[in-house]
Amino acid sequence: MKKLILLVLIVVTLGGCSEGAKERPEEISQDVWDAAIQYTLMIDMRDAETGENILSLSEQAALSGKLSAMRESSKLSSEEKEIIGYVDDLAMQKLCQELDGKDCASRRSYKETMKIISTTFGNEALHPKNFRVDSLVKLRQETAENQGSGEETESLTKVEKYMKSNNISLTAKDVQFDMVNNLDKNFVLAGTAELDDYYNYGFDSDMEADYFCVRVTPEDGSYSDRWYLYFHRDSFNALFEKLKQGNVNVITTAVIPEFRFEKNQGLMAQVVRVEYY
Repeated sequence: MKKLILLVLIVVTLGGCSEGAKERPEEISQDVWDAAIQYTLMIDMRDAETGENILSLSEQAALSGKLSAMRESSKLSSEEKEIIGYVDDLAMQKLCQELDGKDCASRRSYKETMKIISTTFGNEALHPKNFRVDSLVKLRQETAENQGSGEETESLTKVEKYMKSNNISLTAKDVQFDMVNNLDKNFVLAGTAELDDYYNYGFDSDMEADYFCVRVTPEDGSYSDRWYLYFHRDSFNALFEKLKQGNVNVITTAVIPEFRFEKNQGLMAQVVRVEYY
């Protein structure tokens, strides 16, 4: 808990932005307003001791899924969805930066999105002093433990539990048949994984230095439904070593970055989170 308090916010130069906190519009509930501020701080803050993001890659993916679900919720007003949408874009840009070192091509840049958010809330509202450690603890509990309870949980499959705990609604099958409309969106793929050397026929071959490629046959599919997934070597080294020994059953959170997408491409995506057994 002590370490969680030692945080620092990345300073972004935002010309022309208000320094004070902005007043909450009546159309936006206090809960949504506060949540948007806390999620923004989580995304943008770093640990003061290590300089690393306070959210791990899997936590970032879970938060992105949570924000996407909120953005599509019928319970939110259009004004609330707009604000959550800004934070959702920020979360996705952070994921793209972590995975590829640059922004997603299909969305506003990270800096532009932060400028909009800062203008909406005011810089004072986004000051590190306003960060609540309990909000981070709650997110981590949700990420690790939000598996449901009782008879409902017992009736869910392992993949359904994974999707529920990570706030993801899209499956690989959904994306497979509507790829263009699901770029930069997290989806779940579960199946049998094996190492592959697909670089020269898939995404840019220069990815091989930083990524290893895995061929995954979906548990509900066949040979023709195989996906080629790209895993960041440093982030998923333990899985790489296990795959060198043979096939592994996996459940992954993957995304097709729009800037890598090519018309009529095969089933290829990058992985942001994985469970294997």
